[in-house]
Amino acid sequence: MPTTLTADDRRLAVRAFTNWFTNYKPGADMGHGYGASTLRQPSGPSPIARYPAQFAALDAGAREQGAASFAALALPARRQLIEAALNTTTPVTRMPAQPGGASLVADFMGMWFGSQAGWNACYQAEINRDTCRTLDGSERAPAPIRGGRS
Repeated sequence: MPTTLTADDRRLAVRAFTNWFTNYKPGADMGHGYGASTLRQPSGPSPIARYPAQFAALDAGAREQGAASFAALALPARRQLIEAALNTTTPVTRMPAQPGGASLVADFMGMWFGSQAGWNACYQAEINRDTCRTLDGSERAPAPIRGGRS
């Protein structure tokens, strides 16, 4: 996650991630993608069941380095463990649009970077991609983020 995020920004990102799972409905009709005429398969089981082992692996890696838990590990060492998790035997080569369970880290990052806050932070502008806007003023560039963050 960008270091410019505040503690509140990080809490909101975690809340959005956990809310996605809270509201996940296995077997839900997936409809069809924009412009596609065929329906997708219904949603499968929630990927959340694949995360406990991944959380445990991060904690185990932290304990190997002398910390009580991943959260207690110094930031540079946490980054190393996260990078290692992304480069496992099945390396992550792109951030998923929605959680799939293969990588807790990639799922969380993909969800945040694909969010409105992620887009705004990336462009340092109020893109607000999830907000319906009119065409009035669409010829102007988006306003810079107030206070330097989304």
